[in-house]
Amino acid sequence: MLIGVMLETIDPQKAFDCFRFGNAALANGHKVEVFLIGDGVKFEDIESDTYDVFGQAAEFTAQGGRIIACGKCLQRHGVTCELAPLSNMKDFLDLISRADKMLTF
Repeated sequence: MLIGVMLETIDPQKAFDCFRFGNAALANGHKVEVFLIGDGVKFEDIESDTYDVFGQAAEFTAQGGRIIACGKCLQRHGVTCELAPLSNMKDFLDLISRADKMLTF
């Protein structure tokens, strides 16, 4: 099953749980793709003593998970993403069209 996930926040717990869920899904044989939109494009800058968001995301990509980031949102927030290539709304629409399930964090 392909699970599509939209991450739209920089809330540390929600971003952490997004990638923690993705890791669990990958470990259970599913494909997972995360689309970063809005504040979600800034997930790599989240600092938290409790939630290692970047560590979960790095593990996610190492296991074969895919992260893509809205180019307009990256530009608007003045950031780049080490783990996510630039994409656009067409790529997001493609993910939604291909996904068996979609989740939002």
